[in-house]
This record gives sequence, C-alpha cells and structure tokens, in this order.
Amino acid sequence: MSVENCNAYSLCIDVWITFVSSFKRKANFFGAEKINMLIVAIPKSASTSLMSTLGSRYQKKYSQVFFRDLRCPSETRVLHKYHSDMREIDFSLAEVFRAKESIYKQHIPPTKCNLGLIKQLNPVILLRDTEAIVDAYFRAEVKGIHPPRPEFSEVKTVQAWRKRALDVGLVEDLNWFRDGWIDASDRHGFLLIDFRELTSTPELTVKRIEKYWSLPAAVDKHPVRLKRERYSRTVFPWILWKKKILRVIRRIT
Repeated sequence: MSVENCNAYSLCIDVWITFVSSFKRKANFFGAEKINMLIVAIPKSASTSLMSTLGSRYQKKYSQVFFRDLRCPSETRVLHKYHSDMREIDFSLAEVFRAKESIYKQHIPPTKCNLGLIKQLNPVILLRDTEAIVDAYFRAEVKGIHPPRPEFSEVKTVQAWRKRALDVGLVEDLNWFRDGWIDASDRHGFLLIDFRELTSTPELTVKRIEKYWSLPAAVDKHPVRLKRERYSRTVFPWILWKKKILRVIRRIT
C-alpha cells in the first residue's frame, strides 16, 4: 500500500471513530432523557453537588422544587422550619418528579403518604450521619450561608450547638428522617448512598447510580469529579456585615 493510500485510510478511520463517538454520545444523552431521576436527600449531604454532577454528565437540567405551603409532617419538631420541601407532597407534585426533563433533589420526609406517591419513581436515597449534619448546620450559620435560627440564638460553639440540637428536637428529627428512609430502602429496594461514600469515591458512587437507574454509560472517560456546591445558593451579606459592625463596636467600646 502506498503512503498516500495509508494516509487516506487513516483519515477514513479517524472520521469513522469521530462519527461513532458522536453517535454514542447522542444516544447516551437520549437514553438518559427517557428516565426520571429523583434524589431524596437528608439535609447537608452534598445532594446539590450530586445533582449538578449528574446534570453535567448527562446534559440534563436539574433543580430543587420548593413547596412551603404544603402540609408539614406531624413527625418533625423543627426540621420543617429549615427546609421548605420538608413537606407532605401531593399527587400533582409527584407528577412533577415523574417528569424526565430534569434531575430533582428534594428533602422529602419518609411519611406513609410520601412513600406511597414516590415509591414507583425509584428514588436514590442520600443520607449522612446525624452529628455530622448538626455540625454542618453550625458551620453554615457561622459562615452566614443561611439566616440565624431562633432555636440556636446565642449558641457560639459546636459543642453547645450539639446540645441545643438535642434539646430542641433537631437530632430526633434527623434520626427519624434517616431511619425512615433506611427502612423504606430495605422494603422497596431503593438505592441507598452515604455521604462518606459519595465524597470519598464519587466515581464508584455515580456508577452505582447509573446501574440502578439503568442509565447508559457516559462517553466521557474522564474521572468523575463531584461538583462543589453550597447548601444554599444565597449568601446573606447582611449577616456578615452585622458581624463586622459588632466587632468594630466591641473594639471602640
């Protein structure tokens, strides 16, 4: 074979590989578009990071729906005050999560009504150790990521925060949420993911999710990197300024 023919042959192979890769990529994303994806997560479990990572990997929109006006679960004492999707959902909302256009992550509590509405959606359940969540709430408030919670006013240390969390019922609420979804996962075969697993081995975790949802393998062969996201998209600058002003006043006085 002449040099010219070899070059032409190589060019044809390159074109063919490019075409096949492009076709697989489109088929991959098309397959993902036919599957509903719902992540039910305990607060402070890197659920926004997981949702956005999957969204980028499959080129799907992703969002969290808020429904403050729906009924609060009777089982919680304070957790429903902190998260406006910690509610009893209704049929119309379940149909929203059934839609295949977006990936959803929600803090839906494990009530009997909620389980009956979403058990057919095969949600991924993301959980985290209760004490680690309490500590994460403390760090978020110190950094001004969310407004001060009245139950924790004047609490300055993580040790005092843990004790207050126990006193006001936050620990009890988180344990109920965690235990309820563990039990539901055992009974219905939902995929259960732990925060430590997600953050330490994101690639293996994402592959488990892909297998569970029967997603086509992504064409991108690069290692999965968990996107870094805040718990809250809104930082409250007035909190930060308030702290700065108080520090200045203390220095003056």
